[in-house]
Amino acid sequence: MDIERVGTKASLTIPARHTTRAARANSSNGFQNILAKEKMDQYVARLNESFSKIKEQGIRLAENRTLKELQAYKALVKGFVKEVVDEGLDAKQQSGFNHRGQSKTYLLVQEVDQKLLDLSRDILDAERPHLHILQQVGQIEGLLVNLYG
Repeated sequence: MDIERVGTKASLTIPARHTTRAARANSSNGFQNILAKEKMDQYVARLNESFSKIKEQGIRLAENRTLKELQAYKALVKGFVKEVVDEGLDAKQQSGFNHRGQSKTYLLVQEVDQKLLDLSRDILDAERPHLHILQQVGQIEGLLVNLYG
């Protein structure tokens, strides 16, 4: 009696084109994740650098209440807000809306703008004491931290 072995190896054959797509998707996803993380790291570094410049300029502005210092401070704050709006606002708009249907981040940007106008008025009029100007600089920095975080 002869027993003939019938193939005992079971194999699953996946067409090559499906394997390639899956492999491409995994490697593409990995690369995209790495690229997105690197972009986010660079974005955060730019914001941190910009925010530290704003704080330094705010101190100079509080010490020397001149038009030149005010213009430099306003330019730095506007640059910071523009960076956040251009790069980071999309994700924040999706996070939530207030009871009127307005984006919370949009209101914060508007409030930063209003605080800058108030600060400009205070410095140009030279009516308010040094501590009030420091308080407004602190408020603007706090709003920027909220916008950033």
